[in-house]
Amino acid sequence: MLLILLYILQWISIIILLAVFIMLFLWMWNLIKERVPFFSVPNFTLKDIYKELNIKDDSVLYDLGCGDGQVFFYLNKLILIGTNTSLRASYASINFEHKLL
Repeated sequence: MLLILLYILQWISIIILLAVFIMLFLWMWNLIKERVPFFSVPNFTLKDIYKELNIKDDSVLYDLGCGDGQVFFYLNKLILIGTNTSLRASYASINFEHKLL
């Protein structure tokens, strides 16, 4: 009788653990599916970004995940930073994706 009770208790614990893992998986899947919201850089912080970067003549600046490129446009007004290739690359990738669809 005790053996049967332990056997049932073991299966109940396995079912509970399985339910917890399924709930965690669904929760993680929901987080992965959600898109990350885009927040533009406020204009008053652009001056602080420029001060903190300490850009020199030989500096190379990459803005990964630049969004709308506002930091590069602001820096281009203050100093000549060259060509903004990230915007060209993002537009090219958008056009490429539309051609695939």
